[in-house]
Amino acid sequence: MIDYRGEVIGVYRNSIQAERDSGFSSTAIRQCLTGRHKTHKGFTFEKITADEYKELTGE
Repeated sequence: MIDYRGEVIGVYRNSIQAERDSGFSSTAIRQCLTGRHKTHKGFTFEKITADEYKELTGE
């Protein structure tokens, strides 16, 4: 999840986890990821690789 300044403020394994942890709609997140919408509640979302996820979360 990226805020309006372009800073990464959240990293989630999938849209369902993001919905549970942050209260966003998983459907709206997926629409941002596929390009149907640019933002959801003022935030942008982008897909990352499994390696990037591990690096950002420390897993």
